[in-house]
Amino acid sequence: KQEAMRFKISAAPEDIETGLSQVAGQNKMTAAQFTKMLSSRGISIRTLKDQIEAQILWMQLVNKKIRPRVNVSDKDVDSEMARIKSKIGTPEWLLSEIVLPTSTKQQDKASSDLAIKIIAQVKAQPASFPGIARQFSQAAGASNGGDMGWLPADNIPEIFSKPIEKAQPGTLLGPARTPAGLHILLIRDKRNMTPETMPKRDAVMNRIGTQRLDRAQRQYLMDLQSSAFIDIRDGGH
Repeated sequence: KQEAMRFKISAAPEDIETGLSQVAGQNKMTAAQFTKMLSSRGISIRTLKDQIEAQILWMQLVNKKIRPRVNVSDKDVDSEMARIKSKIGTPEWLLSEIVLPTSTKQQDKASSDLAIKIIAQVKAQPASFPGIARQFSQAAGASNGGDMGWLPADNIPEIFSKPIEKAQPGTLLGPARTPAGLHILLIRDKRNMTPETMPKRDAVMNRIGTQRLDRAQRQYLMDLQSSAFIDIRDGGH
């Protein structure tokens, strides 16, 4: 929140309420019903609203500070198109992902608990994955419901490279830790790449941009956390 305040970024109350309504909708409730349910379980609605506000502020920071710095050249796209063409005949998977933060022990514990709930929710209601991704994921594709598009094996996080080979469409993989956070992967479909199914240039450009944005926002978050640590250690001097 301090970084958001520094850049005069705020979350409108109506946006937070919209986020709350989306979470309630994922649980097939109205916002009022969801609030009552949380209260009956001793869960503060303020805590959830704070989390929704933090996610909104983060996305606004990313759009203001990071996204404008991400550039993809024609040469980048040409190189990636050539690499993809060499993969014709090999498997590719249609994937969606959720990435939860694990930068601190507190985050790691909260994300581990949340991941268990997310997996249970998606198994019960597979269609809820995009909404959950938009609400909780810190991956660059979160605003698109976690959609990663069609990816060959070498574009998939290495930690999933073995289990994904035998997994069927509809399978959830994870949670699994990488330096980026705690990953949950949804396998939506599988096929062998053909010349006809090769992605178009625009799609490749968007994919490269998303990957670079993902790396850039992770670095930005690490820099913020490092700065906060130094401030605490040095007493703000």
